[in-house]
Amino acid sequence: MRVAFGDPLRASLALAVDRPRRWAARLDQGDLGRRARLSFLALGCAMPLIALSALLGGDGADTIGRMLLADLVAWLGFAAFSEVVLRRARLAAGWARMITVWNWCNVVQIALLLPALLPGLIPSCPGWLRLWVMLVVWGWAMWLDWRAIRLGLGDTAAMTWPAVWLMLADIAIGVICQAAAESLAT
Repeated sequence: MRVAFGDPLRASLALAVDRPRRWAARLDQGDLGRRARLSFLALGCAMPLIALSALLGGDGADTIGRMLLADLVAWLGFAAFSEVVLRRARLAAGWARMITVWNWCNVVQIALLLPALLPGLIPSCPGWLRLWVMLVVWGWAMWLDWRAIRLGLGDTAAMTWPAVWLMLADIAIGVICQAAAESLAT
């Protein structure tokens, strides 16, 4: 079966609006190994969105370069970390599926974060509205991260806490990489 480039992205969008059956039907078609390899194209989709978010945030070209490098290192770090952790937890069989879903959901998460920057571009927008928009979008992005990891590992109650810990590790790796990139600016 030929895997179309848009299938994983459409599946991730279905997951973002909490339609896991539609997501699972799309993901489970065809060769999972091929889909896992295809999912690394998500990184190419995410990089322009990251650059756009930096531009909307008013950052310069040097900041955009640091952000892209930090996100690339964080992405590689989480992929490697999750593979090692899942192998040691005897869940290695679920890694290819989990990383596939996680990769494409990252594109959706970044796309979700772009609208959160819009209130900051409006000078008359109240601070409380900016804060609430950011909280809602970050909450949705974190939920999507957890949901993608959990569904990738298997949608069972036993996968709830491993997914929580992997989501927290994903966030921690990202924060550490962004902080390191910021420290390069000084």
